[in-house]
Amino acid sequence: MDSDAQPSVLGIGLPADYGARVTLPDQDDTGQQSSGPVRRRSSTESVDVESFFQAFHSDIASQVSEDDSRMHYDIGLACLEMGQMSIAIEAFRRASKDPSLACVSLSMIASAWRSAGRLDDALDALHEAASVRQKSRAEETGVHYELAVLYEIRGERMLAIHHLEHVLFLAPDFRDARVRYEALRQGTMSEDSNVTDQEIDRVLDDLFMIDP
Repeated sequence: MDSDAQPSVLGIGLPADYGARVTLPDQDDTGQQSSGPVRRRSSTESVDVESFFQAFHSDIASQVSEDDSRMHYDIGLACLEMGQMSIAIEAFRRASKDPSLACVSLSMIASAWRSAGRLDDALDALHEAASVRQKSRAEETGVHYELAVLYEIRGERMLAIHHLEHVLFLAPDFRDARVRYEALRQGTMSEDSNVTDQEIDRVLDDLFMIDP
């Protein structure tokens, strides 16, 4: 199948000249077939993956309306799965302009920042999500649980307790919120009981992921 007929994984057709932009290993800089032997990439050379995905995202974004928040959200999810955090954050930021997607999109931005180890940015995104007026009870519960987790990681116990109180008010049986709340109040929370990345992923899956 020709490159211009091949749909992307998101169901968006690639631009007609997309294939022409890629120089294959046995082509010279003009795109012509090289008469010499194929030059293998040495182990010291690397592909600029970030630049590739930026170009790929630009091609997709040019085909998507700025107002198509759901598509931008889907792009964000795809990029997040591929570990392209900066592109995912940009897509989620566009999706967050839709009031119905604002809370979930900002929560996913927080998840991306947390994966990148930038807890301050993750907290900022979660506080922004918490301030969104149009959100479900489940979304609000999840946001405050994540805030509690991040504040606990930072050693800010009183702030973690504050957000866990909010969680327990909204959903008394939410996950391990009550156990964590009691342990934090007693100052006995051990390092072994810290929430794992997998637990955070499950919270996002349960509360924020939107069915196609």
